[in-house]
Amino acid sequence: MTEPPAGFLDRLRALEESYVRETDPVRQSGFGGGHQRWRLERELILDAVPDDGDFLDVGCANGYLLACLLQWGHERRVRLTPYGVDIGVILIARAKQRLP
Repeated sequence: MTEPPAGFLDRLRALEESYVRETDPVRQSGFGGGHQRWRLERELILDAVPDDGDFLDVGCANGYLLACLLQWGHERRVRLTPYGVDIGVILIARAKQRLP
């Protein structure tokens, strides 16, 4: 296994710290467009999900997108089983708290 490029892990930690510093879950997900635009631009994902099933979010940050998709899916009568993957340890901990 090769080592990551110099400074890579430092940049990842700095990115995670910038997300964690935010108190708004939308901004903590790495999005700065506000709640209304968040839903408008992300609920479209469910248009590609016709039935109940598993949903994987790679780079899930704090899990807020998964939580929103679960709620919006429920409104559409679509049940999702969420799975999230992220490299940020603190963000994963927050996602675990947020999701069932």
